[in-house]
Amino acid sequence: MKTIGRVGILGDSYSTFGGYVPEGYHVYYDYDSGEEYGYVNDVNLTWWKQVMNTCNGQLIINSSYSGSCVANYDYQANDDCTPSSFVTRAQRDLGSDVELDTILIYGCTNDYWRHCVRGNMQYDGFTTDDLNTLFPAICFTLDFLRKAHPSSRIVFITNPFFSEDIVNAVHTACDHYGAQHLHLDEFERVEGHPNLHGMQQIAEQITAFLLGSDK
Repeated sequence: MKTIGRVGILGDSYSTFGGYVPEGYHVYYDYDSGEEYGYVNDVNLTWWKQVMNTCNGQLIINSSYSGSCVANYDYQANDDCTPSSFVTRAQRDLGSDVELDTILIYGCTNDYWRHCVRGNMQYDGFTTDDLNTLFPAICFTLDFLRKAHPSSRIVFITNPFFSEDIVNAVHTACDHYGAQHLHLDEFERVEGHPNLHGMQQIAEQITAFLLGSDK
């Protein structure tokens, strides 16, 4: 049976569930999630748990934080997001000390919603100002993870409603770092977040991609 092995997830609210992310990380879904949360009130209903079960994966770390951006700064809210950013959590939770076969990055949702400054594509020489913008932050995150896990399969997942420039930036960065890019087809949402059926739709797409293509 094909397996995705030891898995690390780097995500935002779409990938959270109470009790399954590091202590102190904000979550969107939990066992009390009702209608306004699409009735995703059991961990087995999340996209990632369905993927783990179908692909015989072993979840090692789910570094997901509700409301988080890939970049370190939310210019729309004039807010420093460094403590929760993908840039920070990749280094904190998915370093070389964690053995991973597959890394799933599912992000840019909040960067898109908050109209984060895009910046320019770059692959080295990252400064603090660079990482306050989205495109350098995407590149830095992939750069760090590829160096920390040179032989791991890395898949960056993007949502169907993203603007073309974000999708293209993720695809270009993935090509540069030897990662894969999965751009999802539409799925059901409530208040912008996947509901019960949406989670299943996401899981099916990710599962088909993981089992149908090699790293």
